[in-house]
Amino acid sequence: MPLRAYDTTVTTAGGAGVATIHAVQLDYSNEPATTDVTVKDGLTGTVLKKENTATDAVYYPRTLSSKSADGSAGTAEVLTIGAELTIEVAGGDPAGAVKVTVIVDEL
Repeated sequence: MPLRAYDTTVTTAGGAGVATIHAVQLDYSNEPATTDVTVKDGLTGTVLKKENTATDAVYYPRTLSSKSADGSAGTAEVLTIGAELTIEVAGGDPAGAVKVTVIVDEL
């Protein structure tokens, strides 16, 4: 399936649907280094949480699969979400903004 990008510019809170998340890009505009950004899925919880930063970056949220029966570590796998995303920004400047781009593979 083709990947799709969803953009939103957040000044306080924002949103986006069943999909696999491949990447989340954060692009800060006039925000201080005290800015916190949290991306949450209504069913599974926190997808990404970046605290005290204003550095533009791309993140690849993953979840660890269950450990094997032999006790070895699981593998990192892409996240599948099944509910609307909520994006929260705290500790930022009222004149600033954070552009959040979520790259998903819609199922």
